[in-house]
Amino acid sequence: MKLFKEWLANLSEAKKNKGSDSSPDEFLAAAKSKFGKDIWKVTQSQFLKIEAKRLKDLAYKDLLGRETQWTGKEHEVRQSKYLHKAAVEAALEMGKKVPLKVLADYPEFKQ
Repeated sequence: MKLFKEWLANLSEAKKNKGSDSSPDEFLAAAKSKFGKDIWKVTQSQFLKIEAKRLKDLAYKDLLGRETQWTGKEHEVRQSKYLHKAAVEAALEMGKKVPLKVLADYPEFKQ
């Protein structure tokens, strides 16, 4: 739940303007829309390959809002890992059945 709450905190400014709260369901729907699949159903290494392929040769906005190119550098990989972990955590919070191979990446989430 910690990562999901951090994600919510990061969006709080945008949500203030809209006057609504986010939920794990909204987070997972946004992630599915962005990646075209439920990222909590794939392992972290599979997700990193998906993300690298998706971002290769594309410009994107970094956390500071600067336009940049995907290079596969440590901070970009770390951000992708964080997103995947937050999605897995949100899925668990919603009671979804996360595959064991995915939970193997996050022993702290095993139930």
